[in-house]
Amino acid sequence: MRLAICDDNKKVCESLQTMLEQYIEQHKLMIQYDCFYSGQDLLDGKLDYDVYFMDVEMPGMNGMETARKIRSKNRETVIVFISAYDQYVFEGYEVKAFRYLIKPVDEAAFFHLMDEVLLEIKFGDKKILEFQNKKETVYIRQDEIEYIEVYGRKSIIYYNNKKKLEIYSSLTELERILKDQSFFRIHNSYIANVEMMEKIDGKSITMKSGMVLPISKYKAKAFREFYVSYWGRRLYDR
Repeated sequence: MRLAICDDNKKVCESLQTMLEQYIEQHKLMIQYDCFYSGQDLLDGKLDYDVYFMDVEMPGMNGMETARKIRSKNRETVIVFISAYDQYVFEGYEVKAFRYLIKPVDEAAFFHLMDEVLLEIKFGDKKILEFQNKKETVYIRQDEIEYIEVYGRKSIIYYNNKKKLEIYSSLTELERILKDQSFFRIHNSYIANVEMMEKIDGKSITMKSGMVLPISKYKAKAFREFYVSYWGRRLYDR
């Protein structure tokens, strides 16, 4: 999961960053985060964050304007406004703000909000999946998962440009979790994301990373049907 903090006051950013690190440590989570000191700096980046903590009153482009631009590109991301005043609450409905934090932000309020954010991501329509390994809970965006491989009693999830996560879960269980998404079990040892496929021939699939995965002859027909059906739905939805 990726999170952005945007506030022109560096002390506020540092305070939020400290509380976030404490929350991550206490809950054994894997969350990547970045800090920005202006709306423009934030917009100049990739805008691929799942959660934004946004100061409302900033010089230049304020938080509300920044949120409008973010929302125009991503209707599902979670936006939390931070302000010393509550006068912007109704304006925030326009960009579907998830919550407001009133400055100064205390730890209890921040931790409670993070609990709500994680619930929203887990149970909302965010396409973010939760996995548990020995050390921590990891949230991975569905569109970042390339494929999953079984390895003994473990499954290895390959995601986000060749990162990998080992978990104690069977492919059958993961197949159930990923049902009706963009994933198909192409082989007894592999589940692959059709969004990440670069080339398909009769016996194998080349993924965007260059990895070549085998297609079981017993699953080839069902896979072709799934592939055509999936992309047909995608084109129709557009």
